[in-house]
Amino acid sequence: MLEADLNQVLAIERDSFPSPWSGEAFLGQIRSIEAWAFALIDGRRRDRAVIGYVCFWQDQDRLHLLNLCLARPYRGQGLAEGLLGFVTEFARQRGLSGIDLEVRRDNLAALRLYRSAGFIEAGVRPGYYSDTGQDALLMTLGLESGQKPVDSHLSEG
Repeated sequence: MLEADLNQVLAIERDSFPSPWSGEAFLGQIRSIEAWAFALIDGRRRDRAVIGYVCFWQDQDRLHLLNLCLARPYRGQGLAEGLLGFVTEFARQRGLSGIDLEVRRDNLAALRLYRSAGFIEAGVRPGYYSDTGQDALLMTLGLESGQKPVDSHLSEG
């Protein structure tokens, strides 16, 4: 993700979440040496149209998925699965032991995505979301060496 992508990313974020990340939060991800932010670009267009993004950071030997989102017209096409596969492969290539994330209990599309990728519920973070006081489900995916790799057709960049 480039700073030049920020306006498009923020438009998707605001359209997708009741309490969207701020521009400063995304800039922190882009500029941090301990975090990663990737934009998904529609390669069929010449104007570098951002259609989704993913942000994560590494904590010890685990990856923590912070934000994964697609613009509404691109949902339901397998692109979220591709982004999640990219994240999983990113963690595997670095020898990490797993991936953790928090998700709203009522985000059914995200829950389906994570469960279909093998994530399991590992706990609850009470009152995690400050906008509503809603709890977050903590989900985790182990990346043991014998586990079957997630198919990913996305590349870094």
